[in-house]
Amino acid sequence: MVLTPRALALTGVQTERAQVTAVPESFTTTGEIEFDPSRVVLVNAPVSGRVRRLNAAVGDRVNEGDTLATIESPEFLSGAAASIAPRVESSPR
Repeated sequence: MVLTPRALALTGVQTERAQVTAVPESFTTTGEIEFDPSRVVLVNAPVSGRVRRLNAAVGDRVNEGDTLATIESPEFLSGAAASIAPRVESSPR
């Protein structure tokens, strides 16, 4: 689509020839940060109860077998159960 000079003036669009130039090391911009859904795994607690200790926070990188949380539960003789990070199959990219 080609805009006429009048359409460009009405919309406030400005054009400029492309050129090679230096870019500052940092600059301010707006954006939105999102989780990569292919790297998020839902983990269910093995028992009902109250979370007594969190060992990982949102965004932390965890490995298979890491204890994510300790849960106090009357369902265990020891009174506590651990929620463990599962093994996750990596998806092809």
